[in-house]
Amino acid sequence: MAQGGVSEVQRILKAKNFFEVLELSLPEVTTEDVRKAHKRLVLKVHPDKCSEPGAEEAFGEVTKAVELLSDEAVLERFIELFRNKEKREAFEKDPANVQKQEAERKRRRDAGEVLLDETSVSAQATKHQKVDELEKKLSEHRQQMMERLDKQEEEKLKKVENIIEEKTLSHTRKSWQDFMRCGKTKRGKMPKVRREGED
Repeated sequence: MAQGGVSEVQRILKAKNFFEVLELSLPEVTTEDVRKAHKRLVLKVHPDKCSEPGAEEAFGEVTKAVELLSDEAVLERFIELFRNKEKREAFEKDPANVQKQEAERKRRRDAGEVLLDETSVSAQATKHQKVDELEKKLSEHRQQMMERLDKQEEEKLKKVENIIEEKTLSHTRKSWQDFMRCGKTKRGKMPKVRREGED
């Protein structure tokens, strides 16, 4: 029996988080403390030694807690979490979710995956945001350059059209002036223009 007449099995099953299961308190926890708590609790709640209902579930909770918290990196993350007020409040509100996330991180790390810590993730997010901003600025700059080039091309085209038109007009004027000056002698009489209705 534990303190206050409540058995260890009931206490473990009512515990909100793994630290309560092992009767440890943050932030002064080491992996050695976890091992000692495990030894002590296994003697009390192992299904072979304890006939109380729920002993098997309690033993499973102790095993899960020890598997997760005996990893020094995971324990360090929990200690860091405890020192950060916002994260600590999130842990106190929903310890099962935080423990599940840490267990998943441990599983992935043990499987050989490279994990980024939150500072790396936020640094990468900031980096991606800066890259996105630069790409947007570059895109806008390209758009402006394209518009400027289009405008320059239009101006060049207008100049060329004006030059062609001026040359054509100049040629036409010259031809007309030549015709007026000596057209009758060179070309003969002007042909009559037929109007509609005339046969």
